[in-house]
Amino acid sequence: MGRYAVAQLDQIEELVDARCPFRPVRLHFGVTSFGVNAWTARAAGDRLINEHDEQDVGDEELFLVLRGRAVFELDGERVDAPTGTFVFSPSGVRRTAFAEEAGTTVLALDGTRRARRTSLAAGSLESWSASETPGGSSGEGATSTPSGRGPTLTW
Repeated sequence: MGRYAVAQLDQIEELVDARCPFRPVRLHFGVTSFGVNAWTARAAGDRLINEHDEQDVGDEELFLVLRGRAVFELDGERVDAPTGTFVFSPSGVRRTAFAEEAGTTVLALDGTRRARRTSLAAGSLESWSASETPGGSSGEGATSTPSGRGPTLTW
């Protein structure tokens, strides 16, 4: 592999474990700084993400529904997640996900929380700052920008 690599999701070899088929994105690209895999359901009702909480390793996870519709269960609360939905889960939150439609694909990224992240390069469009709690459209850490064009995200 050269200095960079490009692949369509369907070009990454699909493997089968005890649950839905998955594509080992991390392995395909040789990523070493974070985990990333994609799971695709064959049928509605298939479990996409095994129930777990990452408490033993301290990992945070960010899921993105790439295709279809999923339902996540986060500490017992059900969250509908159509295509394009991000779901963030810090260590200690019990989570699982099920496909609501055949072909639903969820991308999962994980990593161990670091003490603090630094700001993006000067001149970026968003203002970023280090924070203990990630923000979102309704979460703590989300504030309106001076222009009123959207949230100022913190992490």
